[in-house]
Amino acid sequence: MKELRLFWICTLVIGSHTATSYLEEVLFKQYHFKHAFFMVMIMCLLYSFLYVLYKVSNEGGSKGLRFPVCEALQDKSIRVVMFWLCLAYACSNGVSKLALAFVSIPTQIVFKSCKLVAVMIGSSFILGKTYSFFEYMVAGGLVLGMILFAGADFVGGPSSILETNLQTIIGLLLLLLALCFDSVLGNLQEKVQKSNVCDEYELMFVQSIFSAFCIIIFTAITGELQEGILECFNNKAVFVCEIAWGLFNMIGTVMLLKVAGEFSAVTAVLTSFIRKFSSLLLSYMIFPKPFTAAHCLGLVLVFGSIAMHATHKKKAKEHNTHAHPHMLNANGREKGIVKDGEELQVLIHGSEE
Repeated sequence: MKELRLFWICTLVIGSHTATSYLEEVLFKQYHFKHAFFMVMIMCLLYSFLYVLYKVSNEGGSKGLRFPVCEALQDKSIRVVMFWLCLAYACSNGVSKLALAFVSIPTQIVFKSCKLVAVMIGSSFILGKTYSFFEYMVAGGLVLGMILFAGADFVGGPSSILETNLQTIIGLLLLLLALCFDSVLGNLQEKVQKSNVCDEYELMFVQSIFSAFCIIIFTAITGELQEGILECFNNKAVFVCEIAWGLFNMIGTVMLLKVAGEFSAVTAVLTSFIRKFSSLLLSYMIFPKPFTAAHCLGLVLVFGSIAMHATHKKKAKEHNTHAHPHMLNANGREKGIVKDGEELQVLIHGSEE
């Protein structure tokens, strides 16, 4: 029965996030949508609204709503961490979506799959972490695969090569900038988790509500807010796609958290790995684009490195469990174990990984 439940939850995760990637491609490639930050704002507002509804239905009434994170925010150090965390979340999501105006969905997926490298670099500076030789090898495989896949996009004849490659370079630079924000975000998320401020669902809520507030101010200043609203008003198909994108994104992320909560974070990471592959496959099937040997080798290196890393972490956790049986709770799961930055990035960052 437990295996059947895992199957259906994972199917929902894969289906939801694959639909999310498909809708992104429809918006940016078919409708030529350009308001990336406005799109992220819609997603953040949707999650915030539905999370509050959930809290009201479960904890409302005479008791009233209780948000543990609000009590924690009385601590100035927590407020500072949460401010930078929300800012990094808004920038990471917004910039990675902005890149879709210049590069394809597969390129975005491959680059965002390499956020492990960014989180490792950030962890070395922010949390003072050290890594094993195996983990550095995995990071090297990710970087090499990323370079090969991105390099394969540099195509075109003498007349179009400059314009085509310039667009690709801009898109890749935006994705690298998004990875920098991911580096900060993953490590700040881990820092919050270690402080026992709130669970992942409430952390998602805090990220969403404050990021939406920041994006509203930013887009109002740049004019993107007014343009996004006007485009949604004039083109109902774009509006429907945006709402559906936000809902599928939220469903997939919440279900992925369920996989981590009821089974393990490693299982959730492997599920995310499968959904990335399904998104890539659907993208190449529905929206034909060049696929060369360099693309293939790049994918093998990236996804092979991710699989090796997930397997390594699974074995390490199993060894830790056998060596320290007192670390298990009544359900046979590890207790008191804080997820690390790269796992948190997979679980609560959204669908653009």
